[in-house]
Amino acid sequence: MRITSKVLFNFILPIFINNILSYFIMKIYLDNSTATQIDPEVLDTMKEVYEKYDGVPRADIGHSLAMDAKEVLDKSRKTIADSINVQFNEIIFTASKEESFNLIVRGLHLKNKGKNHLITTKIEDFSFLKMCKYLEKNKGMEIDYLDVDKEGKINLDELKGKIKENTFLVYVEHVNSEIGTIQDIEKIGEICKRKDVFFASDLTNSYMKIKTDAEKQNIDFAILNSAQIHGPKPICAVYKKKSIQITPLIFGSSGEFGIVPGMVNVPHIAGFAKAVELMKKQENDKIRELRDYLKEELLKIKKTYINNPEDNVFNNLNVSFFGVEGEAMLLRMDNYGIFVKSGSSCFSEILESSHVLKAIEVPTELAQSSIIFTLSRFVGREDIEKTVEAVKEVLADLRKISCMWDEKDE
Repeated sequence: MRITSKVLFNFILPIFINNILSYFIMKIYLDNSTATQIDPEVLDTMKEVYEKYDGVPRADIGHSLAMDAKEVLDKSRKTIADSINVQFNEIIFTASKEESFNLIVRGLHLKNKGKNHLITTKIEDFSFLKMCKYLEKNKGMEIDYLDVDKEGKINLDELKGKIKENTFLVYVEHVNSEIGTIQDIEKIGEICKRKDVFFASDLTNSYMKIKTDAEKQNIDFAILNSAQIHGPKPICAVYKKKSIQITPLIFGSSGEFGIVPGMVNVPHIAGFAKAVELMKKQENDKIRELRDYLKEELLKIKKTYINNPEDNVFNNLNVSFFGVEGEAMLLRMDNYGIFVKSGSSCFSEILESSHVLKAIEVPTELAQSSIIFTLSRFVGREDIEKTVEAVKEVLADLRKISCMWDEKDE
């Protein structure tokens, strides 16, 4: 194909220059609800385990390398168990959040064949809801999806009314990744205990940010995700109350207490535990102050709307900028070295606005213009100031070419 000078200067050259400049632009990572950047101390811990502990952590092997690796595994498991006040042998390591919720829901369902009813919410993680649709269509599972109010919270009376004799599980995410809504999992746990129904909670976006006591809060199953606490990815843990039996989804060697077979990833698990220790030192109030400063500055921009409830998790800010598409905003921010998340789903399998914003009745034109900023301890005041300036510049450019924006709105 012949490359004309017009194609070269208008298309190829700008892309080339942008790729070169990207290496020199300071990177500001504000997509911490998807995954966090790994802490350097966590990397050091993993490197040490890779270098020093080559054995497979099984007591039946017998030699010292195996026993040394098992000691690292046991110590790490205890650190993670203590973080939510559960027993050492109630923590099961998995490869991902998806494996974790499949293990909980499908493993428990297989064990309780007389019960076929699951209760969850309309604002759960998209991948979890995808599994639910599969189970409804192909496995005949009966699923109720609880409505939420405009703050994203479920109605506890509705939950009580939905529980029936064939209900085997209530599954509710503690903190929503898009708008940061905090569900009252202690009250949900109390309801489930009184109704003699198991309760599972995805703690991905609350773990080590909000204190969790699984025993006090009557949680039977929980998902803990290393990727959200500056640990390695992918590595997750499932808390399963010891007295509850579930059926393994795959079979093989003994692995994690006979529930998840195969060789465990000791370096990643050790890194997970180190991340837990470091999160105990994190100053959450400083992150909240920066989030609030970002919110205050963005609200100075005309036709900017906040989608979060007032009491959401401290590092989450969901903002709609009228007159622009969220994906266009995301891509332009990327050119500034600022990484955020779009509230619309155009980069996923479906071309529509966020199911979470839809559930809390955010108008479609605002839902499709939403951007999610999630902060971490690696974000400073200067990063937020640069982000505000970039947002202003990007918005000014995008609104000039938007069919929804009128000059009189300036």
